Amino acid sequence: MTSSAEDPSTAPWGTSDSPLDCPDVAVVFEGGGMRNSYTVGAVQALIDHKVNPGWVGGISAGTTHVVNFLIKNRWRAKASFVDFVEDPRFGGWKTFAKGKGYFNTDFIYTESVMPGEIAEMDFDAFMKSSPQFAFGALRADTGDMTWWRRDDVQTMKQLSAYTRASSTIPFFMPVAHVDGHDYYDGAMGPTGGFAYDAAIEDGFSKFLFILTRPQSFRREPMSQARLIRNYFRKQPAVAEAILQRADRYNRSKEKIAQWEKEGRAMVFYPDQMPVHNKERNVEKLQKSYEMGVDQVAREWPRWEEFLRS
Repeated sequence: MTSSAEDPSTAPWGTSDSPLDCPDVAVVFEGGGMRNSYTVGAVQALIDHKVNPGWVGGISAGTTHVVNFLIKNRWRAKASFVDFVEDPRFGGWKTFAKGKGYFNTDFIYTESVMPGEIAEMDFDAFMKSSPQFAFGALRADTGDMTWWRRDDVQTMKQLSAYTRASSTIPFFMPVAHVDGHDYYDGAMGPTGGFAYDAAIEDGFSKFLFILTRPQSFRREPMSQARLIRNYFRKQPAVAEAILQRADRYNRSKEKIAQWEKEGRAMVFYPDQMPVHNKERNVEKLQKSYEMGVDQVAREWPRWEEFLRS
């Protein structure tokens, strides 16, 4: 019923022999850690139908979807959020205790992507891809967003650094250092985790949103404000960004819903979300992937109509 990660011929949404060009569309991938196992099917469907948008962007785990879409690697799209967790180097509380993070950042973003490794990345394919793209991270000293685009990436080392910075979850992962500055997860930025502001900056107003929370989900305000401000007393902008995230996220969800009503956006909302962002159980992640594949297959005809409009 569900597709093989390696064989697109088994995909329930079918395949296409000709490109689906939509140069006016910006594809926006939400992050969410291992919740992105549910949205792997979206990446695979876009690859299988040779969708060629004008722009693609993401924050946090969404940057991994961006990379896998641009290199057209449907196997890696799934492995990144399902199979990869079986490698003991991936992370857990042992790596957290060693200061490497609950998600082992050195391994995930630097070591695993090298030739012959478990998540080998085709950097040449990335550089030859055509859509504009953007990755975003929160600068720790100012609380401002930094966006890295195509002109900023000339080496694999840079790509790894930018995706790592965008995905650095406060408390659970060590701060990322890029070009002399400290960075944390871009989900703490002004949109609460959605890269549409970068797309708008780049001139786009039509969106395909791939989200990792159900439509009705809204964030609750953070508690323990004093504890958070004390923990980040040397980086007060980070503390304030964490405390403001719920409001920013909720306002963005309302904005996205309004764009959907206006016909400017097609939005994929998971019908349900069976895993949490730090899930390490491969069977649960596989089930999440399969559920997402089934939902993408049901919704694909509407996506295609929107992309062609």
